[in-house]
Amino acid sequence: MMQAIISAMHTMAHALAGSEAVWLLGGSSALAMRGIALAAPPRDVDVYADEMDVHRIANELQQYVVKPAHYSATALYASTRVLLRMHGVDVEIVGDLTVTTPSSRYTVRVRDVLMHDAELCHGIPLMPLAHEYVFNVLRARQDRVDALEARMGEDCHRAVVQRLIATRSWIMDSHRGNE
Repeated sequence: MMQAIISAMHTMAHALAGSEAVWLLGGSSALAMRGIALAAPPRDVDVYADEMDVHRIANELQQYVVKPAHYSATALYASTRVLLRMHGVDVEIVGDLTVTTPSSRYTVRVRDVLMHDAELCHGIPLMPLAHEYVFNVLRARQDRVDALEARMGEDCHRAVVQRLIATRSWIMDSHRGNE
């Protein structure tokens, strides 16, 4: 499955090379590409972008679109999503993702915040580990939090977490639970 995921991401990267679209691979696929142990192998691909880039990506990759851009919201998540099918793999493009908990709100801002700390792996831009850490803390995915802490070390990604807070991408509000 990882080879199919890597092939899908290479196809995507090649198709978007001349585009202005900015995107980052995240989630279990990005963790697996880094060699981080997961409880189960990735079943799909999560690509993060700002909303304007979701539409650019969908336009450039029209032949792979299974489900066009649509708004999706749950109690925890809100985003614009497009589902692609590439190399037999479901690739979900997630735009302007916001994660809201009783005490916190985290907005994924790819272009102006996270892209600056992206890592390349096999030529594919990956979400910073600090994002993965914050995201999994908010989702209460302790298995991933533990794996990320073991990989990141004590202070390695502190600057990125501080940037998420400083840019108001991640807002912790002790009063939100009292609303």
